[in-house]
Amino acid sequence: MDRPEESGDDAAAPVARVESLPICKLRMVPPAVRRRLGRFGITRCDRLLEAVREAGGILALARRLTVAPAVLEDLVAQADMSRIVGIGHGFARLLEAVGVRTTRELAVMRPRDLWQRLERFNRDERLCRRTPNLDELRSWIAQARRLQLAAVPR
Repeated sequence: MDRPEESGDDAAAPVARVESLPICKLRMVPPAVRRRLGRFGITRCDRLLEAVREAGGILALARRLTVAPAVLEDLVAQADMSRIVGIGHGFARLLEAVGVRTTRELAVMRPRDLWQRLERFNRDERLCRRTPNLDELRSWIAQARRLQLAAVPR
């Protein structure tokens, strides 16, 4: 497969998704957890991320919601990545498979290195119909860098 050339210009990359994704659109949200989040007014990804910040971290929010911290951590990682325009379910799973679960992790990636990892994994595992190209990766990385990367306390 031809490898596109790498350039550093990411000024035209979108900033972030305008509309926040509903929690029910995230992968493998247990119905009981979705209902519990809903009782606390957390029905969209932006509200989940805000609730984590307000509570002082994932563990504090998990205790307040009486939800398993590991389940909440996975949902928060998905909600975080849902803010990037162009990353849908398939590409999110592919990124996760190579160890990139959050915008913080994505922001420090080098486009060509990430492309090589994704290409190799997807060629072997065929998780997605295609591998994202370098331009897409540059856009995602630029968006991740521009997002507020405030640390979510544990």
